[in-house]
Amino acid sequence: MDDRPTARSRRRGSRSARRRRAFRALCGLAALAGAVGGTAACGGGARRTDLTPAQLESLKRSIAGADAVSAQSASGAGASAAASAPATEAKPPRDDAERLARVHRALEPGQTVRDIVPVGDGRRFVFALDSGPRARLLLVDVSREDGVVVGDHDFGAGTQATVSTAAGHVAPGTATEGAAASDTAGATDAAASEASSTGAAGASHASPTAGAAPLGGPAQVLHAIEVTSDDGQPIELAVVAHGADSVACGWWIRRHGTRFVCAPQIGGPSTYRVVDGALVEEWQAALPGSGGLAGVSGKSGRVLGVYGGSWRETDRFQCLGRPLEQARRDAGVAGVGAWQTGAVRERVSGARRAAQALDTDQAVGLLQDALAIDGCDPDAWRMLGRLEFERGRAAEAVPALAVGLALAPRDTPATVDLADALVVLNAGPPAGQASLSAAVEALDSHGTTHEIVEKARAASGGNTPSPRALAAALYSSFLERTDENDPRVAGARRRASDALARLAAPAPAVRRTSRARAPAKGRAPSARTRTDAARPAAARSQGD
Repeated sequence: MDDRPTARSRRRGSRSARRRRAFRALCGLAALAGAVGGTAACGGGARRTDLTPAQLESLKRSIAGADAVSAQSASGAGASAAASAPATEAKPPRDDAERLARVHRALEPGQTVRDIVPVGDGRRFVFALDSGPRARLLLVDVSREDGVVVGDHDFGAGTQATVSTAAGHVAPGTATEGAAASDTAGATDAAASEASSTGAAGASHASPTAGAAPLGGPAQVLHAIEVTSDDGQPIELAVVAHGADSVACGWWIRRHGTRFVCAPQIGGPSTYRVVDGALVEEWQAALPGSGGLAGVSGKSGRVLGVYGGSWRETDRFQCLGRPLEQARRDAGVAGVGAWQTGAVRERVSGARRAAQALDTDQAVGLLQDALAIDGCDPDAWRMLGRLEFERGRAAEAVPALAVGLALAPRDTPATVDLADALVVLNAGPPAGQASLSAAVEALDSHGTTHEIVEKARAASGGNTPSPRALAAALYSSFLERTDENDPRVAGARRRASDALARLAAPAPAVRRTSRARAPAKGRAPSARTRTDAARPAAARSQGD
């Protein structure tokens, strides 16, 4: 008989060995964890079959508890300090005086702040600026009686600091990551940290920490805003003004620690606000003028958000005359930028159809609505000016055509259109003077058109150019920039040449005609007086 074990028996033995090893390991871990019920079941050479399913579950729970204790003891110093520090019950402040008192209790000894700006309703966070000579921004959690300094950043030197909430003071140094936290409250109570990285602050995809540059001049917190990252974690930002500029910086309250962040900046003066939960950076565009229209605005901007750990530009708009909230509702998922392009194109096309149907009033209304949506569209400005000129309103046509030309200075047909309107503009009345001033202001805003205005000023003796001098300069510029052999502009060139010749020709002398004087009382009229009186008025004027 073959005594060698079969393959089936070998597999059965291997499984039994694995069970014995697992059982011994389980009992060893239970002993380390101090599981009372588990060690009783394992002790005294107890057989594996003596361990009931209930005892086995008790062992597993005991081991899981021991792992949790070990993980907590192995965590960072900040987390240990925060766990060991006695937690005070959350009690939101009632007013600004109580917020300020809690901020002072959270500061270093001898440290003071100039003012505080609450975030939202002020029940949780406030921003403050240190009263010292440097621009030192603080974020304080005032939901507890003692207050907790969550973040501290020195704009004066761009330094970083690690906030030790257990000790209640700011320790200088470079931080890496804050302690982990299970929720927003835990992230505040854990040891916070800062990290600043250099990069293109105005980029569409920038690190959240980009833009923490030193501030120049006295700093002031204008207002505080809160936005949310794509994973639902809050970002508390303070809009800090320094001189004519402002930056939006603060702290990203993440589950694994806080981080100092600054929103990207387009470059130049801009402001920040929250619209429908999104961060919006706005600035005033270099709009050449309003053309006398009340609904035209040069306000431009972009919508920013944190996605995948980086700032991203999700939308952009230009020269928006309507409220942004209304524009976002009208735009829907398409975005304000795409909505502006489509809405203006639709209204300009409608204005062309209305003008062809000789409904000038409707065409003008559509163009004004288009410019309220996007005041930087040169086609809408030029068409509006031409319609006003065709119905004999040169004072309204000249500013619109000037704005359109300043927005598109290489538009040669617009150059001739504006010159034609200036030829017939009467600058004597106040409306004519205002029209000419608006046109000169718009043309002065761009380098190419500014040169045209300077030539007109020189022809007028260095003063404000007259309408005829400005028209002559425009005609000359058009002839210089176009090719005489180009058939597409042959007609416009002939018209400009003829108009320029008429403007250059000396004005005809006006002869003063002698009036027939009435004879003195008692004297008979002379023969010439009788002859002139007998002639018709038309004949007299032709003879003179």
